[in-house]
Amino acid sequence: MADKSKLLVVFDIDETLIQFINKKQIANTNWNSMSEEQKNQFHYVNQGEHVIFLRPYLMDLFRLYNSNKDKYSVALWTYSEQEYSQDIASLLIKNLGLDEDFFLFTWGAEQIADDGYCGDECPKNLHAVWDNFPEFNTFNTIIVDDLYGNITHEYNMNNCIIIQPYAPFGRDKQRVSMSKELEDRALKDDALLQLQNVCEKVSRDIKGCTPRDINASFTKEAVFSPKRIKRMGLEYLLKKYATKFIMIPTIGTGYQTNRFIDVTEQSNKYGEIKRGGIKRPNRHTKRTRKKGGKWSAKYKRSINCKRPKGFSQLQYCKYGRKKTKKIQRK
Repeated sequence: MADKSKLLVVFDIDETLIQFINKKQIANTNWNSMSEEQKNQFHYVNQGEHVIFLRPYLMDLFRLYNSNKDKYSVALWTYSEQEYSQDIASLLIKNLGLDEDFFLFTWGAEQIADDGYCGDECPKNLHAVWDNFPEFNTFNTIIVDDLYGNITHEYNMNNCIIIQPYAPFGRDKQRVSMSKELEDRALKDDALLQLQNVCEKVSRDIKGCTPRDINASFTKEAVFSPKRIKRMGLEYLLKKYATKFIMIPTIGTGYQTNRFIDVTEQSNKYGEIKRGGIKRPNRHTKRTRKKGGKWSAKYKRSINCKRPKGFSQLQYCKYGRKKTKKIQRK
């Protein structure tokens, strides 16, 4: 029987785990002119004429997963071709000292286009994962990406984490020279260390459930449902974004555009909308309604007997017996 008590973590690749600088992009950067001392501050791998920068704490996180296979499964899913996903997987296995079977799957754009759901309209749909790996579902799956469009659609909303982009040479596709600000941000990046803490809490939450509880919640209770977030003590990760005002766990500063803006601070500052005026009870119905606003059967019968002909129950309650008779005479 498949083990449903493991946590599956599905990672994006570029700017989530690594930054890839190909040989054409290097000319746009100051990498070749940097001193050896500056270069050695980073964990990087030369792959032919390309340079791949590994995010800080990536080795620690993946070795934790590797040594606790009874708790974790790991996968890669990129918007690039599947071949690229497989190449990066091989590179990580070799350079981080991981087992050959470390990754559950390595998917690319092909699996987005042929996912059997809605392709580019809702990319990286986790339902495609669950169809192929039935031991995982909404109860025990996390998907991590730096781009909200890949993971925040309705199918993944309660199973996703947005992570701050790792981009020592900027997010521009052509890359830029590493400024002092970009260098400091890259060297101080601890997003994967924070993610490790999240994964450990989620794993403990899953392991703390009985097989019966897991089966009952397997397709119904998402990892980041409000109830479980509170139970795991992860409320501090929640940030509110101005796209239908969705709440998404976020590590660091999420990538923003004019359609996806972090409004957490503004929301906390100004609070919920408040309506003016004082709600006053209807003086004709205050004594005749039960708690909860429902009419009693006895009162309905009395109203039907007493109200003048041609007047509805609502009109009778609004005007009262004397006034409705007066209106009726006119």
